[in-house]
Amino acid sequence: MNICPKCGLRYPYSLKNCLECGTRLVNNKDEATKKRALGLVRKIGIISLMGGSLFCAFLVIVPLLHLSMVAGQDFSTIVNTIQSPPGPPVPEFKLNQTVRSADLEVTVVRTREGNNVLNANRFFFITVSLHNLRQDAPIQASGSDFILTDGDGHTYYTYGLGNSIAQDLPPLASQSYELEYEIPRNAAGLVLAVYFPRATQDSATGPPALFAVS
Repeated sequence: MNICPKCGLRYPYSLKNCLECGTRLVNNKDEATKKRALGLVRKIGIISLMGGSLFCAFLVIVPLLHLSMVAGQDFSTIVNTIQSPPGPPVPEFKLNQTVRSADLEVTVVRTREGNNVLNANRFFFITVSLHNLRQDAPIQASGSDFILTDGDGHTYYTYGLGNSIAQDLPPLASQSYELEYEIPRNAAGLVLAVYFPRATQDSATGPPALFAVS
C-alpha cells in the first residue's frame, strides 16, 4: 500500500496522490529499503573511519616501539620526548632574591603556613615586595600575575593581591602585599611563578620568574 506522509491514509499502489490533501503518496516498502540502505552506509563509514585511525596509529606506534627496543629506552619516555621537546632550563630564585623587568622589581620576602580547612586543605601565605621602576607611569599588578604550583604540577591561584584583586603601584613606589592560597595539606615543592605586568598594558606578558617557596 502507498501511504500519505501527511494524513497517514493508505491507498492502493495505483494511486499516486492522497484523495484528502493531495500530497504525493509514499511507497512503504521503498521507504523501509531506503532507511536500511542509509543505515548500512553509515555503518560502513564508521568502520572505514575506525580502520583508517587504527592504520595511522599502526604507522606511528610500531616504529616507536622498534626504536624503544633498539635504543633500550622506555616507550613512554620516547613518546613524551617527541611530544614535549625539552626547552632551556628556567632559573629558580630564592626568598629575598630580587628579580626585575624593565618596569617592575619583585622580591618574595617570606612565606608562612596558615590554618587547615575542613576539606583537607590548608592556607599558604606569600609576602611579595613590588617596586615600580618607571618614573612616568603607574603599574597595575594583579593577583593573576602570581601563580603557585606544587611538585605534582597542580596549579593554585591567589584570592587577591593584598586585600584587592589588583593594585596600582605609582611611579617609583614600593609596596608589600600578601598572597593567600588554598592548597592540599601534603602539597610540597611549591614554586611561585611571577608574570611581570608592564606600565603600557595591564596584562602580563613574557616568561615568568620562578621562586622556590618551599
